[in-house]
Amino acid sequence: MTPANTGKIQAKGQFPKGKSGNPRGKPKGTRNRSTLIAEQLFANEVEDICKTVIQEAKAGDMQAAKMILDRLLPPRKDNPIQIDLPKMENSSDLLKAVECITNAVGSGQISPCEGETLARIIDVHTKALELTEFEKRLAALEGEKK
Repeated sequence: MTPANTGKIQAKGQFPKGKSGNPRGKPKGTRNRSTLIAEQLFANEVEDICKTVIQEAKAGDMQAAKMILDRLLPPRKDNPIQIDLPKMENSSDLLKAVECITNAVGSGQISPCEGETLARIIDVHTKALELTEFEKRLAALEGEKK
């Protein structure tokens, strides 16, 4: 089958919309066969493997220590940050908040990635304020027409 023909076949649709081609398919929650086999192979060995890795870590093997620590204490993806932002009710408040973020990044109080994330949050807040203002203006205009 050539790529030129696939669009025609797909456009027709092999199955009616909402109907599966394999209604009895694999039941939800069914485990993959290879996963089950691997679990059976390691079921009796897990305790010995863990003891060996711990002994290696105690003996100074840094990779074994890292493996244990990564499992017990995975690195945090987001750390909470403390930054004082003004109350954001209008566009000048939003500008002040962006200035606070910019200054915090510039002074090293927060990382550039954290600043970018905060700026995106402010952007969403800005859009919500704009939508609210638009709705108020529209309601006022509709009220004048009646």
